[in-house]
Amino acid sequence: MSLMVTLASGRQPKTSESPLTSPPIVRHTVQRDNYQEVYLTLTQREEDLDAQFDALARAIVEAGFEPITEKVFGSLDEQEAIRSARARAYTHHGLEPTRPFVLVEGASTVADAPLAGIQLWGVTVGDGQRVTTLRTDDGATRLWRSPGFELAWVCHTDRRLEEASSSPRGQARALLERAGTLLAAHKMSFADVHRTWFYLAEILDWYPEFNRLRSRFFDEVGLRQDAAGLQLPASTGIQGRTGQAECALDLLAAHGDVRFTPIRSSSRQGPAASYGSSFSRAAIMELCGEKTLFVSGTASIDDAGESVYLGDAEGQSLATLLAVAALLRERGLRWADVAQGTLYFKTPDAAEAWTRVSEWLELPVLPVVQVFADICRPELLVELEVVAPFRR
Repeated sequence: MSLMVTLASGRQPKTSESPLTSPPIVRHTVQRDNYQEVYLTLTQREEDLDAQFDALARAIVEAGFEPITEKVFGSLDEQEAIRSARARAYTHHGLEPTRPFVLVEGASTVADAPLAGIQLWGVTVGDGQRVTTLRTDDGATRLWRSPGFELAWVCHTDRRLEEASSSPRGQARALLERAGTLLAAHKMSFADVHRTWFYLAEILDWYPEFNRLRSRFFDEVGLRQDAAGLQLPASTGIQGRTGQAECALDLLAAHGDVRFTPIRSSSRQGPAASYGSSFSRAAIMELCGEKTLFVSGTASIDDAGESVYLGDAEGQSLATLLAVAALLRERGLRWADVAQGTLYFKTPDAAEAWTRVSEWLELPVLPVVQVFADICRPELLVELEVVAPFRR
């Protein structure tokens, strides 16, 4: 398998650029045995919505791939304008405007604009492969069927969730149950889930309670049987809103010729489950021998599970980078292997500190979307999640 990172225009990215001034659209292509994976990351610039979505649509057409996941980070106050601009651009370029995507509330760290960034991942469909969409009252699923396995991206599970319960706890329970129903429709279960993203509108108000609820649910579905056998997915739990509901979830699951390897700890951080958080530090998804590392949302937390470098944004940035670097390095990967990621900052000062630390370390340009959001603990200032395909 070969690995190539290019701009949508075909130029190589300049590694001397600041991580906060990465190119507007980065394309990361991974050549597999009988298909290609394509990661597209659009970062916000001083352009209007129509121009940004037109550039994105052209990049999708040029790459010739079928998107499976699509996340848009932006202002929910501008969601109608965002949805309309996307539909116009996709229709103009012959793309499916009704394909599922997730719009997550996220303020840009670059400019005061309605859009912070967009992430897409998909495949060039080879022989015997098909990508389809299934919609039900419980949500939507983007399904990739390939000889040997099926992969599902489950999203929109927060639809009319406020009708199910008025409490965050009740909504979270309904959210997980809906996801389980959608998985069952494809003969999957939570045991097949490799990666989850939880967006909690008021995360600092009830994250410990959410953790307990998630752990109980995972107990019920058989994911937390004993300390040695936890099969917990990689995960991100972050402040975010996708509509009126208090929480939202999307996830990746796969079954067939699939191997799931949870990574519970690293040389920098111990198991999150040891302090009540039911997720793995990272997870390796292997589809017919082709492997990808999903690094969970990672922050300045030490081996004992304690937050470190309190009030020190530069220290937290460095600790976060070292923790993610350890997960990459211990699997034979490098920063250059990162295909996509998301950076969350609590404050503008934290974003500026991250830039300084990244420049001191001469970190290469990372294909990440950057947004402002509360992290899962009030004292944490920075969080990073990444995806890194393995090379053969």
